[in-house]
This record gives sequence, structure tokens and C-alpha cells, in this order.
Amino acid sequence: MAEPAQPPPSTFGKPIDDGTTESPEVEEPASSKYQLNSFEDFRQYCIDANVALVRPKFLEELCRAGGVWPRRQEAEKMEGALYKPGPDDQFSFIGISHCWEAREHPDPFGFQLRTIVDALHYWKAANPEKYEDGDTYFFIDYMSLPQFLRNAEEEKDFQLAMQHMHFFYANSGADFCKSVWRLERLTPRSLKRWQLWQGRSIAVYSLAEGRVAEVPLKRLKSMVNGKCCSTCDDKCCNLHINDVMYLCRGWCRAEFEWAKPNTVDISRQATFLRCCWATYDAEFIRLSLPWTPEAFQQQLASEQLKFTHRSDMGPVVKLQELVFHQKVATMEEFQCNWLRLSEVEDLVKLLPRLQAVETFALMAAYLSSQQQVPLAKALAFHPTLRKVEIAHVQLTIPAVELLVSAPRLHRLEMLRLDACGLGDAGAKVVADAFVIHPALTELHLAFNGIGSAGAVALAHALPAIRCLEELNVRWNRIHSLGAVALANAANTLKRLDIRDNPIGAKGARALRCRSIDVESEVLHFNVDTSWLGFFRCILWQLFMRLFLSMVVLPMTCFRWRQRMFHVMTAKDGSRVRPAEPSESSEEVIQSGEANAAHRCQSDNASVATID
Repeated sequence: MAEPAQPPPSTFGKPIDDGTTESPEVEEPASSKYQLNSFEDFRQYCIDANVALVRPKFLEELCRAGGVWPRRQEAEKMEGALYKPGPDDQFSFIGISHCWEAREHPDPFGFQLRTIVDALHYWKAANPEKYEDGDTYFFIDYMSLPQFLRNAEEEKDFQLAMQHMHFFYANSGADFCKSVWRLERLTPRSLKRWQLWQGRSIAVYSLAEGRVAEVPLKRLKSMVNGKCCSTCDDKCCNLHINDVMYLCRGWCRAEFEWAKPNTVDISRQATFLRCCWATYDAEFIRLSLPWTPEAFQQQLASEQLKFTHRSDMGPVVKLQELVFHQKVATMEEFQCNWLRLSEVEDLVKLLPRLQAVETFALMAAYLSSQQQVPLAKALAFHPTLRKVEIAHVQLTIPAVELLVSAPRLHRLEMLRLDACGLGDAGAKVVADAFVIHPALTELHLAFNGIGSAGAVALAHALPAIRCLEELNVRWNRIHSLGAVALANAANTLKRLDIRDNPIGAKGARALRCRSIDVESEVLHFNVDTSWLGFFRCILWQLFMRLFLSMVVLPMTCFRWRQRMFHVMTAKDGSRVRPAEPSESSEEVIQSGEANAAHRCQSDNASVATID
């Protein structure tokens, strides 16, 4: 038999993080033939490292039986438990980032198992096209990688897998990765007490007995300096609990950063929301900013992140820096929402480092007037942007003018400024900028309080942009005058969405004569020909207004909360910088190019707040 590996604290699939013990160094990743976002390289890596993925059906059966995860070695003997990729196989996976709640087993109470199965059912209902795939499997380190005690061959596979562990998280934006699910929440105390009262036990490898043995959960003991008692050693018969929070663990935090922004915490989704808001709840998942290498190292220096094995710190830091630069250099879509006030400045500094981004999306945030212009500059002078989506973010007219009037955005294909408080003045600013966006095909200005004056301005500018195919002005205040103007100028459009606007019978008749796809409940209820349709339309609009107010209420409350925070901190000057002298939009546009070039040369990014 090969020489035994190190005792449990240093040899699990992913080390626990309690900041106590030292262990042999994990090999630093060498320059590899494996590349991120390449399915062929990922598949070959799984084959070379002998990585096994877990079948969803097995997890469901294990959950129904009230069991816990088996080790990789035992799972291989269970029929239908694991899937090993072949050289010609086509598959996808979901990465699981979780805490090891005990040194000997990551999920001794089965809480993580039940959470994953529950989330799988939830997301299948919320997005069946994405998650009803029979070739989708899970990566769970305890079942996917060989565990203690390993023989020589298993140890070799384990070390190779550890060198490229980031592949299971940093590929979160690839087509073959459905998502990365985090389990930040630890097992609730009520569940622990219930299972302890039941006298349950779990199967773990016992070094003292040299085999997998059943150990009662009542043997779970807290550790001090890596030991549960003065006589604790490698052959201790107790289970050693680890209650360090997810975001305070070095490995967990690294996995979180590698996976951003395509990662979700499935442990905090309320059951009620899962049952009643399957399609709505997905919009309220916070997508925070990724940590820069400097921010990650600062957290390590302040000891806010803990590693069980301090020798792991160097390789993980290098992996974090490598993954960050690879992702920002290749990321084509960037999205963030529910952005806190303190993160706006970090976003402005991060944008120039996104060298290949083509789609930028920001939803539900409050930006002060001093923060809007720098963000608009960063977007307006970004050379690769093709799509800009900003929703539920109140913007000032100078910021809108700077954003839409920049000549560097001549490649812009889609612009969405929904619920940005534009009004007629903002609509006129957007209309005046049409001439410098010849490639624009979609324009969305929903829920902006635009009236007939703004609609007329848009209509006068439509002939200047012949590529525009879709115009969305839903949820505004456009009356018959604006509807008639849009109908007369909509010759090049393929689709006009003017729903939930009081366009009246005159506007309905003008739109009905056009050979374009018009979305309007006024046409649907035949307001121009029927009194009954007129009253039905009025009732429908009132209902939809009430419904929309309820839907956007959380976003509105979040913005007001951030605004109150800004006002309170501005009074004492402790967190918000003093307002800088205002500059006209023309001056801003002239100075924007130079400022953007200066920012591109800078390689510093401030620390983003912990999610």
C-alpha cells in the first residue's frame, strides 16, 4: 500500500478554513494548455484529472432517503451516482461552492444536499429551457474528487485537479456552465438540534479504524487551535466542527470571486418566493462587482479571510490574479444590479479594464449627481460597447447627454434607458443624438414619464436613423398627438411598443393604418370603434399601473435607501467626498476623451464592498 496521505485537516477535496493549521503546500498552477471558456479544454482537464461529476437524479434519491454525501471512493461503487466525461461527450455542469462544516465531512446534517435539490426543482420551474437538460451534472468537491485516505494514483489526480480548481467556477459565463451555486448559509441550529436529538450518525473515514465507519453526530466538537481536546490527534474519533462563515473563508471567497457575476446564493432564497415568484425572483439576485487582485490581497492582509493551510494562500492569490485578468480581458457581457452607493466609484474604475466587453447592464442603483458624470464618461468613451442597458437608475440630463452624444459609441446597436426619469427633456436629448448612432437597431425608453412633446421629438429624429427596427416607449404619458407623430414617422420600424400610454382613439386610428407590428392595448380593445372597449382599456391600464408599482417597489425602496444614506453621510462629510464644481455638458464631452485615456493607463481599482 502506498504511503498514507496527510491526516484529514490537509487532504480534503477543498480545505476547510478556520485559520489554525499548517499543511504541505498546494502546488502552484503552472502555465497550462487548458484555457478558460473552452469546452474542449475543460473536458480534457476533467479526463486528465479523473474528475467525476454528480448526477442530479442521484442527489434527489439521496435526499429522499435522508442520507448525506458519500466520499468519491464510495460514490464510484454506487450505480448511477457519478458521471465521468468521455473524449467525445457533450455535457454541461453546475458548480457548487460551499463550506466544509466539519473537518471530516462538508455536510454532516444534510442541509446542503436538501438545499441543492430544492434549488434544482425551483430553477427547473423558473427556467425550464436551461435546467431541464438531461446532460447537466453537478461538481461537488467531496464527491467529484478523491478524498482522504487516497492511494498514490488518487493523490496524483487530486493534485492535478487542485492546480486548476478555478475551472469549475471561473467558467461560469461559458455556455457549458449553467451557473455556479453558492451555499453561504450554515446549517440552522434548529436542524442540528433535531438531528442530534434523533441520534443520527454519518459515515466518514476513520484513520483509527482504517476504514469508513459510522460516527454519531453527538461527537461533533468545536476546535481550538485545530484540536477538540488536549488528547486530540490524527486518530481522534470525534467529528470536528467548523463554523467560520462562508465569506470569511479564503477558498470560498476565491470561488465566489472567480464565478462573478454568474453566481447565485441558493441558501437564502425563501421557500415562499420559490413557490410563488419563480420567474420574478430571478430579477432580485444581487450581482456585485468582482474583487480586484489588490482588494483580495488587502482582505488577506487584514486577516478578514482565513485559510486552514497558510501555504495555500500564495497559490490562491496568484490564481485570483490570473483569473481576474483573464476574465476582464475576455468578458463580453458585464452586468451588475442593486449596486450600493460605495460601489459606484469602484465600477467607474473597473470599466476601463473590461477590454472586450460589448454589453453593459446596470439595474437598481442610486447614483448621486457627482457620480453620474464619471460613470457616463466611462461608458461613453469605451471603445467596444455595442449594448448599454440601464434600468431603475435615476439619471440627470447632463449625464444622459454625455452618454448618448459621445462619438465613440457610433457602434452602439441597442440602448435601454428604462425608468431613468428622462421625461420630455431626456427624450429630446436622446433624439438629438440619433444622427451619431447609425448602427442603432433597438431603443428602449420605457417608464420614463415621456409625454407627447418627447414623443414628437423622437418622431422627428426617426428618419435620421434608418437602421432602427424596434422602439419601446411603454409605460409613459404619450397622448394622441405623440402617437400620431410616431405613426407618421415609423416607416422604417418593424416594431413599436406603445402599450400603457393614453394615446386615445385618434392615436389608435393613426397606428392601425401602419404596416408595422404595434403593441398597444388600445388597439387590442378597439377603443376607436367601441365604447365597451374604451372602458375595458381604462380598467386594464389602471390594473397594470397598480401591478407595475408593486413590481418595482423593491427597486424604488432600494434607491431611496441609498439616497438617504448619501444625504446622511454628505452632512457629516465622513463617507462622501465634497461636491466638485459642476461643469457643462460641452466641457464634459471635450474633457472625457483625455480622462478616459488616462483611466485606461491606470491599473488601480478600489476595494469593492463585501457582497
